[in-house]
Amino acid sequence: MILKFPPENIFKHRNLIYDFIRGYCDGDGSLGIYFGKHGRKFQLSFCGTEEFLKGVEQFLGITGHIRNNSCNAYLSKASTLYYNSRKARAVSRLLYSNSTIYLDRKYDIYKMFCLAEEGSSVLKSSKIGRGWNANTEVTK
Repeated sequence: MILKFPPENIFKHRNLIYDFIRGYCDGDGSLGIYFGKHGRKFQLSFCGTEEFLKGVEQFLGITGHIRNNSCNAYLSKASTLYYNSRKARAVSRLLYSNSTIYLDRKYDIYKMFCLAEEGSSVLKSSKIGRGWNANTEVTK
C-alpha cells in the first residue's frame, strides 16, 4: 500500500492543509525537547510512507530529514521525517499557532518550544546596544 499526501484541491482553503497536517502530527507525530551534551534539542517528527512525508515537506516548504525505519528482519515501508532545532520550532509554529483544535499534550510541548524561543530572543536582544542605550526597553 502506498499512502500519498492528498492533493491541495480537495481542501476548501489552503490553510486547512495545516490543520490536516497538525491532526496527522497529533496522531502519528512527535514533539519533544531532549537534553544532550550540547544542551536542549527540539525535535518534531512524523511517521508515514516516504511518499507521504515528502508531500508534507513540499507543502510546508521546510526540508527535514527522512529516514527509513526498516530493519533486516522486517522490511517496512514506514519512514520518519525529522525536524530539529530551529526547523522543529518553525514547523510547530506553522501547525499550532492560532489553532483551536489540537492534542493538549502536544500543544503543551509547542508552548515550551515558544517559551524557549522567547527566552533565546531576550538573551540575544539584551546584548544589542549594551552601554549605548540603543535598546532602552531591554537595558532598563
